[in-house]
Amino acid sequence: MKKMLFFLLIPVLLVTGLTAGGKTEGTAGSEKTVLTMGSWRTDDVEQMNRVLAAFSETHPNIEIQFQPTNPPDYNATLRLQLESGTGPDLMYARSYATGLQLFEDGYFADVTDVPGVQTAYDDGTRSPWATAEGKSFAVPFVAVSHGIYYNKDIFAEAGVSVPETWDELLAAAKKIQDAGYIAFANGLGDEWDIAEVVFMSIAPNFIGGYEGRLAYEQGKKKFNGPEVVALFEAMDSLQPYLPSGYKALGYNDSNALFATGQAAMYFDGSWSIGTYDGVDFD
Repeated sequence: MKKMLFFLLIPVLLVTGLTAGGKTEGTAGSEKTVLTMGSWRTDDVEQMNRVLAAFSETHPNIEIQFQPTNPPDYNATLRLQLESGTGPDLMYARSYATGLQLFEDGYFADVTDVPGVQTAYDDGTRSPWATAEGKSFAVPFVAVSHGIYYNKDIFAEAGVSVPETWDELLAAAKKIQDAGYIAFANGLGDEWDIAEVVFMSIAPNFIGGYEGRLAYEQGKKKFNGPEVVALFEAMDSLQPYLPSGYKALGYNDSNALFATGQAAMYFDGSWSIGTYDGVDFD
């Protein structure tokens, strides 16, 4: 049986865009450069303001204003801003094709030679934000983990142990469902959720990690091969254990199902840890 890998590190990156330059404020000799930073992380306002305030303490002539966009709208909004000349000076970069296209269109800077980019990060970390020739258009900034949150109280009530294989996970889901709970809180209402925190969480177990991905990119393995088929079959096997009406269930709805103790498990990321600080279960 395949061992389950419960966590997958996904770096989120900060990019220096070619729109940089900002505006200046103040009088001669005390001018301050004001830059804007774009992001899809609306939840990070307080955190990023603290980080940027610390930066300004050591760089008093530079002020960076954090201006995030509603996550589902970020790609389209950023593209529109950049094309109209109103884009941010610094911005978070999507991985692979989306970020690469903005670089090729001239909106992201080549940061390959920025000190530390080549030495502090390995090829696997840089590759989602690099060209085929190895040019980097983003600097790694923070990493998150994907995995399965689980309600220990429900597990104990249903007599379920933490599963270590896919078959054990499905067996646990069945016992939890029989005990009157929703097994998994996830839905399909917000497409990024099922793609990023469910599909991408389990994919490495079937197709491999960095080396496995390269094999597909380089044509050494076929996308309709047995490993990929098994991956989609695994995704399909979760359907009986999702909430009623899961096709219309949004990400925030799924959060609520888990946080209120209605669902025993939830595929999600480490960015949600703070969401569950106040729950009344273990």
